[in-house]
Amino acid sequence: MKKIEIRADGVVVSLTPDDLLKIISGLRETLEVLEDWEFQTRTGFEREEIRSFLNDVVALLDQS
Repeated sequence: MKKIEIRADGVVVSLTPDDLLKIISGLRETLEVLEDWEFQTRTGFEREEIRSFLNDVVALLDQS
């Protein structure tokens, strides 16, 4: 992973396909292992937010 730019509205990074696979793997494991009652407390996000983000990351990998 390489930091490209930090802006007020976000951070731009360059990721390899292998980097994306690591992110996908971690997100899938988080979605699978954590129970509903602990999910938001442990991650700081709702399960659906993570699921949506995971879908976006998978779509990026599919484009590469």
